[in-house]
Amino acid sequence: GLTPASAAAGSAAFTLTVTGSNFTSDATVHFGTATQTPTSVTATQIQVPVPTNLLATPGAVSVTVVQTSGTSNALTFTVTAANLQVSSLSPSSAIAGGADLPILISGSGFSAGAVVMFGAAQLTPGLVLPDKIVVTIPASLLTTIGTPAVSVKQSYGTSNALMFVIGLPAGQPLAIASGINLLPGQVGAAYNGALVATGGTPPYTWSL
Repeated sequence: GLTPASAAAGSAAFTLTVTGSNFTSDATVHFGTATQTPTSVTATQIQVPVPTNLLATPGAVSVTVVQTSGTSNALTFTVTAANLQVSSLSPSSAIAGGADLPILISGSGFSAGAVVMFGAAQLTPGLVLPDKIVVTIPASLLTTIGTPAVSVKQSYGTSNALMFVIGLPAGQPLAIASGINLLPGQVGAAYNGALVATGGTPPYTWSL
């Protein structure tokens, strides 16, 4: 048997326990096409590290034990689709016309190969961890007021989107910016959206 028998795509490295019989000290574990060296081998149990790069893509992975006496039967380890989600942006706003801006995206299910969608622009992160991404928004994308949607895209799916607010400096006449595209809502469901106020003196309050 395999313990655990599955993990989410993008998971951190872990130790896999392979249970069986007639294992010998020269045993290695084949995890898909990768050969992994065990940290512990007994006649009935093998413990072997599985690095995060082998968990990047959802699917079924064949696991076998190979030793001088032969190759075992194969068991299946399942890499499941991650719960890909964006929970917060920091910072979540910027002044139009500002300089390049690094932002921290917190969430879950992130893995190597992730890209960040900032509106229609695709950005390559500087750092990707399972629960955090750091990416720089170039000044060229911060020239116009608005609320571009920010999401994370992986080979196995795209996360929810959060709004990033691009506004104008205080001191100008107070107004709600035109051209704001709110995400569609559903009847009977809670809704979160973002509007951009320009000018005036923040913080702003809103009424419907």
